[in-house]
Amino acid sequence: MGTGHVDLFARQDDPEDTWTNEAMMLGEWIIYPNVSINSFYSGGRGVLISQILPGETVDRSVTVQTYFLEREPDETQRASAETLFEFLGNVVNGEDLPTSFDQQRALSTGMVPAMRFGRNEGGLQQFHEWCERIVSTPDDRLDELFREP
Repeated sequence: MGTGHVDLFARQDDPEDTWTNEAMMLGEWIIYPNVSINSFYSGGRGVLISQILPGETVDRSVTVQTYFLEREPDETQRASAETLFEFLGNVVNGEDLPTSFDQQRALSTGMVPAMRFGRNEGGLQQFHEWCERIVSTPDDRLDELFREP
């Protein structure tokens, strides 16, 4: 995944000719409410687009992940990309989704009123903070909210 963090809001007043592509080529972007885009450089520049589609109940969903490479890879790049794709698939299917399912099942009991993400999940913390801000903002003030840094 990305190798660093670039604060785009901190750079917004910099002259445009000083902007680098790196700011938009590394990291993870979450498009509210259910899409994430992760960039990578394994096998060439590429992205992983993930969609989480709701199911009929809160404990059901479908995750669709699509990998795109910028250019047709050579054999070495293809092997590198396939290794990354397999790794990411294993992480999502073997760790993320089962953990999310177990957490939802535990929260559904009502015995635990809230939970806190670990410090290693800063992106998820920010996402949930934004979700809370969005749903608690009156509709007529949403445009202001999205203009805030």
